[in-house]
Amino acid sequence: GEYLPVGCQEPRATAASFNSTSHEFTLYGLKPSDAFDWRAYASPATGGAPVFTGCKNETTGALPSGPETAELVSVGISTAGAAADVKHFLTHFGCVDDPVTDVRRNAFIVIDQDGEIVWYQDPAADLTGVGSTDLSLEAIGLTRPLKHVLGIINHEIIVEYTLEGELVNLLCRDDGSGYCPGTTTVPEATFDDYVHHDLAVFDGSLHVLTAEEVGVTDLLDCDADSSTSDTYPIVVDGMYVFDLTSGTPTLADEWMWTDVAGVTVDYTVAGTCTSSYWGSSVVGADYMHTNSLWVDVAEQWMFSLHNLDSIWMVDADPASSTYNELAWTMNGGDPGDTGDDWEMVTGGYDEEFHGQHTAHWGPDADLVIFDNQWTNTGGSGVSRGVVFELDAGAGTASAVAQYTVEDLAAGDVYCPTGSSLFPMLGGHALATCAEVDGTNSAVVNEFDASDSVVWAVELQCDAGYTRTSTAFRGYANLW
Repeated sequence: GEYLPVGCQEPRATAASFNSTSHEFTLYGLKPSDAFDWRAYASPATGGAPVFTGCKNETTGALPSGPETAELVSVGISTAGAAADVKHFLTHFGCVDDPVTDVRRNAFIVIDQDGEIVWYQDPAADLTGVGSTDLSLEAIGLTRPLKHVLGIINHEIIVEYTLEGELVNLLCRDDGSGYCPGTTTVPEATFDDYVHHDLAVFDGSLHVLTAEEVGVTDLLDCDADSSTSDTYPIVVDGMYVFDLTSGTPTLADEWMWTDVAGVTVDYTVAGTCTSSYWGSSVVGADYMHTNSLWVDVAEQWMFSLHNLDSIWMVDADPASSTYNELAWTMNGGDPGDTGDDWEMVTGGYDEEFHGQHTAHWGPDADLVIFDNQWTNTGGSGVSRGVVFELDAGAGTASAVAQYTVEDLAAGDVYCPTGSSLFPMLGGHALATCAEVDGTNSAVVNEFDASDSVVWAVELQCDAGYTRTSTAFRGYANLW
């Protein structure tokens, strides 16, 4: 079969891999409310001339109404035309008329090179009894290689969708009701602690960050009682691992950083007594603020620890004698409490990083991170994506590529939360600024091999509307 613009010209072809009198194809990336033509032809399995349907006319459906679509606008798209390799990207975003009285909702969206929404998934549609419950997507992930879309809602609900819109997994925090919190939907599996920031499916297992309170000696006198020998709660992160191979998610492993060999919990390193992220959900000093995880074929877990300016690697091989032990750490400038196993050497770019997000391996086995507080650790400045080349034999790390995020006026921007950098095929890279500091907007940049911006789009809410979520990460070219 062929999908074609009107007039049955310039086809995009797809073919069945088996003989049948009935076939079904899913076409992605079509614009909403857009006319297109298609035709199909079939060749008899026994031989003979192919049969053609002729040119058929169709129109794609409209986007569903709601603040996630009607009030989300992409503005001021800049492009260098053929130089841009991004065809579309996946993220999440949402807008609301009145952030105090209106129900907060946001959705997974895919936006094409022209800035139009070409795929949309609202988790509220699959959760019964939500009523006036705020449903805030706070994390997004993408499975490899199936390209299922993952999300965390309200720190309590985990969803996994296919690109066809099928909800294949639903896990929720057990609040004693028997339902997913704030709904009348029965989950497939439950867990005890709040979840946050990142999740990944790899080799039949779901990995998701979690957190709990741990009592420690109050060396900073956080409770202001003039005693540094009593106990004070801090937030320690960890991870759930669920086995997905049996059809029903089953908890296979659970650990906190206090369980990992080689980690010493010393909250004075972060120097904070309050949790700016958790609010009242998890009380205590936000010691680590782990904000990303990465699972790879080498059976290692990589984590980004925002409040320690550190990347930590943990042995994830259950058959290894060092399973669940700290393999190495890298610090961006302010030393964490585990030391630093890499010597930073000059590679052409600044080797320091601060307040980073979304650490992962790049296609060339380089370490890729989004350096949120690159030029100013005090809360403003310029953000960048940065790539480190690691020499394991020499124990050195050098910054070999840098991508400074820009707004549509080509001005450098500061991205205080979330954000990501993902290299693309052909030497380009996609950087997503989850929120531009002091604005209602997110910015996505595509960089070419010379680190120049060749395409950019800004996501913002329409006039009079308020953003309800950040574009935490952006993933390019799902199909």
